[in-house]
Amino acid sequence: MSKPPTIVLVEDNHDHLRMTTRILERSGIKASLHVARDGKEALALLDSMKHARVPDLVLLDLNMPRMSGREVLRAMKSDPALAHVPVVVISSSNRDEDVSLAKSLGAAGFVSKAEGIEKLAKSLSILKRFLPPEEGSDR
Repeated sequence: MSKPPTIVLVEDNHDHLRMTTRILERSGIKASLHVARDGKEALALLDSMKHARVPDLVLLDLNMPRMSGREVLRAMKSDPALAHVPVVVISSSNRDEDVSLAKSLGAAGFVSKAEGIEKLAKSLSILKRFLPPEEGSDR
């Protein structure tokens, strides 16, 4: 039996962390979830995972203390062990320049928290396309 996919969620806001976790659970995504509360913690976690099993997906907030999501994304995409990992930015911003910058840095997607919980839940439900298929599924 294969291991469930691994997702790293990088989010500094407790309420957003809880909301995102709940949405992931309700969407039926069965994954091993690892949480980092800021960019430095995220890079340390990702570095420790490089030697075992890199995550299948990273959900990354852009605006965080100590190290921004932009810096995390740059570091990940410049690291050969992490460069292939899809990163979906989840941000309270919906500014075109933030979306463009995230994509130019290598983000696979951008989801805005500013558009409300219903839209966020719908957007997060498509994350399954970034994860390996579950055993026995026809995805």
